[in-house]
Amino acid sequence: MVLGNLPKPDHPDYADAEEFLASAYNLSTKLTFSERTSGTIEPEIGREPLYPLYLAVLMKADPVFGQFDLRCLNKERDCNQIYKSAQWSNSVFIILSGLIMFFTVRMISGNSFFPSIVSGLHIWLNYHSYKNHHYIISDPFSLLLMSAFIFSLVYAVQKDRFLFWIFPSLFLALLTLVKAVFLYFAFLLLVILLLLTVFQKNKIFFLKIFFLTFLVYGLAVGPWMYRNYQISDYPAITEIRGGIALSKRSILNNMNIHQYFAALTFWTRGAGDSLAKNFFSEKNWKPFELYNPEGFYNLGLQTYYKRLNQLVGQGMSQTEASRIVERRLLEEIVNNLPKHLLVTFPVFYRGLWVDEFILISFPAFIWAALLAWKNRRYDIFVCLLPSMFCLLFYSLFSPNFPRYQLLSLPAFSLSLGLFLEMLRGRIFRNMLSK
Repeated sequence: MVLGNLPKPDHPDYADAEEFLASAYNLSTKLTFSERTSGTIEPEIGREPLYPLYLAVLMKADPVFGQFDLRCLNKERDCNQIYKSAQWSNSVFIILSGLIMFFTVRMISGNSFFPSIVSGLHIWLNYHSYKNHHYIISDPFSLLLMSAFIFSLVYAVQKDRFLFWIFPSLFLALLTLVKAVFLYFAFLLLVILLLLTVFQKNKIFFLKIFFLTFLVYGLAVGPWMYRNYQISDYPAITEIRGGIALSKRSILNNMNIHQYFAALTFWTRGAGDSLAKNFFSEKNWKPFELYNPEGFYNLGLQTYYKRLNQLVGQGMSQTEASRIVERRLLEEIVNNLPKHLLVTFPVFYRGLWVDEFILISFPAFIWAALLAWKNRRYDIFVCLLPSMFCLLFYSLFSPNFPRYQLLSLPAFSLSLGLFLEMLRGRIFRNMLSK
């Protein structure tokens, strides 16, 4: 609970938080999902809906937070003091995530206390991973849902009854309504279940799981996609945002060999930027500065909006133009696939530094994956699968800022707990043998 008393930012409602708060306010006051802050408030697609819905309920429940209005976002009012309940909520989400991972590892390790408390503490003490939790953004909420999803997966696998798959299907749907990227993971999960239906002996059992997962997930996510289809003729979870991420990722393919190694150095958390400045020329490390006007990040944004505005100027709608730009970016990536895959390595490395303890937790993650595969510990493997997806997907299709990998944290915590338990057992046995 100490997290709630740490110094808070002066303006927790800037950037992405503005969109979440505007949506929540419009839901709370007009029962309309829209990010508009002026003019007529009409239904829009916007960002994922579940976190704004939570904030809207919180505005109704907390009279202080209920004082929020759109003047806060225009800085016509100083609203810093009214966000306390939303900020405390984020702290509670993190605390609950650690507790859930504690009980998850208890299930996996046969009620062993040591690896369980290591996993819980790994999340609670990992301050770097959630250092922005006082901003009104959905990251801590999504961390809670990911932890609950992993717990429910273990529970379903260990119980070995298809009806228990209702819970992971539901939590995956809720996670998708907070982080739309998990729509792709849902497709992957359904494909895996379908393959198990074909290649495993117990075909009927896996077929039941497949249809149950499809039904529960579809009933939870489908209505929102249909609502957005009615608005934009496009069955999406959110507004078209993939092109922005793709543009910021594909621009990195322009780095030269010196910049390639400079990136590996610069993106090392802590002293990485200082080391890059000592070992590389300015033209090789300078483009990786986030707010450098001529850096990769800003060039990626400028390239995207230049293409978008050109198509809009030709008479296309914003949505149609966004889809065309996204498709063209994907085609460019496919046409330059060897370079894209090569650059994926430092981009992958960049995201790992979300974890304060990554120097031991990532080797533990690899060890846990190999252990699960070798010993057919499917309860462990399903826990690691969502993080494998996050690590690869964000590296391939986004600039993979470390906070993007926050949802890999539960799998890292689980792996670390099991890994240290294995080491402790070996040390104890060696001591006894002597």
